Amino acid sequence: MGKNPKYKNFAFISYSHKDMREAKRFEQFLCDFRLPVHIKEKYPDRPEEFKEIFRDDSSMNACPDLDAEIKRHLDESEYLFIVCSPNSAQSPWVKSEIDYFKEIRGIKNIYPFVISGVVNAEKSETEQECIPESLGRPYKGRAANISTYSFEHAIIEIIADIIQVNVDEIWQRHVRLEEERKQKLKEQKDKLQIAQSRFLSERIMTLINDGDSYLARMLALEAIPKKIKKPNRPYVVEAEIALRKACQKDDAVLLGHLDDVTFVSFSPNGHRLVSASKDRTIRIWDAETGKQIGQPLEKHLGWINSVSFSCDGKRIVSASSDNTICLWDSSTGKMIGEPFYGHLDEVSSASFCPNENRIVSASWDGTIRMWDTVTGKMIGKPLLGHTGVVSSASFSPDGKRIVSASWDRTIRIWDASTGKQIGQSLEGHTGVVSSASFSPDGKRIVSASWDQTIRIWDANTGKQIGQSLNGHTEVVTSALFSLDGNKIVSASWDRTIRIWDASTGEQIGQSLKGHNEAVTSASFCPNGKWVVSSSLDKSVRLWDVAANHQASISLEGHTDKVMFASFSSDGNRIVSTSEDGTIRVWDVETGRQLCKFLENHLNGMLVTFSSDKNHLISASLGNTIKIWDIAKNNHTTMSLQGCNDKINYVSLSSKRRRIILSLAENSFGMWNMTSGKRVGPLFRGHKNKVISATLSPDGRRIVSTSMDRTIRIWDTSSGKQKHKILGHPKWEKSINFSVSFSPNGKLIVSPCWDMTIRIWDATTGKLIGRPLKGHVGFVNSVSFSPDGNYIVSASRDRTIRIWNVATGKQIGEALAGHTKNVNSAYFSPDGRHIVSASDDMTIRVWEFPLLQDLINKNHKRFKKRKFTNEEKKKYYLE
Repeated sequence: MGKNPKYKNFAFISYSHKDMREAKRFEQFLCDFRLPVHIKEKYPDRPEEFKEIFRDDSSMNACPDLDAEIKRHLDESEYLFIVCSPNSAQSPWVKSEIDYFKEIRGIKNIYPFVISGVVNAEKSETEQECIPESLGRPYKGRAANISTYSFEHAIIEIIADIIQVNVDEIWQRHVRLEEERKQKLKEQKDKLQIAQSRFLSERIMTLINDGDSYLARMLALEAIPKKIKKPNRPYVVEAEIALRKACQKDDAVLLGHLDDVTFVSFSPNGHRLVSASKDRTIRIWDAETGKQIGQPLEKHLGWINSVSFSCDGKRIVSASSDNTICLWDSSTGKMIGEPFYGHLDEVSSASFCPNENRIVSASWDGTIRMWDTVTGKMIGKPLLGHTGVVSSASFSPDGKRIVSASWDRTIRIWDASTGKQIGQSLEGHTGVVSSASFSPDGKRIVSASWDQTIRIWDANTGKQIGQSLNGHTEVVTSALFSLDGNKIVSASWDRTIRIWDASTGEQIGQSLKGHNEAVTSASFCPNGKWVVSSSLDKSVRLWDVAANHQASISLEGHTDKVMFASFSSDGNRIVSTSEDGTIRVWDVETGRQLCKFLENHLNGMLVTFSSDKNHLISASLGNTIKIWDIAKNNHTTMSLQGCNDKINYVSLSSKRRRIILSLAENSFGMWNMTSGKRVGPLFRGHKNKVISATLSPDGRRIVSTSMDRTIRIWDTSSGKQKHKILGHPKWEKSINFSVSFSPNGKLIVSPCWDMTIRIWDATTGKLIGRPLKGHVGFVNSVSFSPDGNYIVSASRDRTIRIWNVATGKQIGEALAGHTKNVNSAYFSPDGRHIVSASDDMTIRVWEFPLLQDLINKNHKRFKKRKFTNEEKKKYYLE
């Protein structure tokens, strides 16, 4: 049944032009179709392909008469395919083509292909009829319908009928080819997306180093799957590393101003920022996303020196070098009323009174003035007394006083009702006083000066409190209290922002560096988590000054080295052991010690929670175990039967209720926690002291390490060795040295004093990949996360590090906080925290958010911020 030589076209496709998309798809499928090889061999007379298809895509007018060209193509076509829908059923063109084809070829070579509508619709649904009336009513012939299977299957039904071959023979081959095609396309797409993710990850790291973690996180969301378990793109570890690092920094560069940014401050709720610039504009920003809100506020004729929100956040006041003060509606960006005129020189600052009915301003004309926010008129007379430019003026929290700072090197306090100076000037600075402001309780004043110092004053006596805060190396432009009054933030021409303890005057943490020019202002967010700064480099920057994302809760109480700490099965408690001879239990949420330390236990002990989490089971380097009641702080003792040798090492498996003891003669055994009886044989084979032994999750294997520099894997039932691993070159004595199974028991991770970590196949004993390098001190402890995707390691370099198991790459920065050797580190049961124990006598709990949680959090945070066209072009996101 080869091609009929009488016909030039295999088929003519008739359709309504409203169904052109489906008709083109129909034609394309026929043109691409190839008969399967096995069918071609079986039926050599069948056509191999169907290329000659005619589909009229010219514009049809209302006249249904067929022209000579259409008739010629119908004459040359062996088959007529009708793309059937309510549109074609009512088309006069389709009717004319069917009628003509019936005359020349008969109805048997006509094939309806139903894409929508109803075949033989009821009278009440005639508008849904899809079969043209020319084919008969009711229609009794064959019709391939895409609603039965699929678009492609319906076409193959027609082909199979024409060439008289079983439809399944063709369909199965089509399905296979489609799967292969889709797989190939997916592989190509995956390769492109992997390359894109790695490219973006490099750019993200640059952004992080430049201090813009907001844009970095947005790019990371483009480089990482939205759902880890159902990925829309391949997972690339570099993207996770970049996202985690960006989240740890949480700093942002807000660009938009065209000249020096002179001032910036938060709204009262901390959700927005307002900035002022020498470009004569005011800009409002979303503090969550760093996105500019609305258009710049433009009315001032000179540069803007200061800007701030009213207490309810509904208005903004600005002070300008054009000698005026302006009020703005913070929602609409429109100016409220006319500018306030009165100062004879540029206005250096303006701020609201807490009751919001007044504004106080400071000027280069040497005066301080108060204004009525409703009328815009000056209240009373100017406050006179300073002999130089007044740098700043602001109200006390109760609105009864005003504090001002001046180039005359003094700070003055004024009665806001009378305008008279209260007491003597506050003197002590040896340079221009840049700013002065009250503490939240009104009892203190903080000032910043060109003499490179910050000073704190008693607002009642005018006396300086404590020593000056020293550290900046150039002019200090501003200093402000945090909302709780416990901290002070300062900005300086030395390009840094510094945070100080308001009680001790000590600097807290490192200076915040990132601006490329002098920093003109800095202030705290009301929640105390962020600082915002402005600079002559034309940028605004946000800084996360809450506890660093890697910072920890420190659990303190032990009086000697803490050797071990781990979570309870619900993650709510931590148990720790120390060389001070005690066991302690802690509440994770509060960091509070839950029970008194438990005395008279030997050094080197190990401990685990019981299944009910209300008891502890501990073992020391003796032949007894103790069961402790946490609430009652007492214990019962159980002897281990048949254990008479010196014990070198103890490990506990609460899940399997097993105790593993390393014995003096280079062997080890396993005992039941409940009965104290030995389980199975002794394990012999190591040539030197056994350092550690750990039970696999399924209880069928034990992995052990020894001073003979080997790792050995054993069958627990027979006691026979399954594998011997020779891998670490520099093992030395250490009771902290241990190995760990992955949660599925397929991998083993081992640390070493050569400062590396190695991953092994637990079935074959072979090394997987290269050693994990990063620590600069001996590695004491390693363990897997609950999902087996990460490894946490503790080292004598005083850090904890997290690694991706699949790639061996370090995730994020090292967790640094301990001041001495870190003995152990373990994940919490939910994988969201890590607990570490150190020689510095502390236990620390570290945050490690799940990757999906980080992705969700950032998608939610930045959902309203879109990439600009410039960003899309720069990072190839289009």
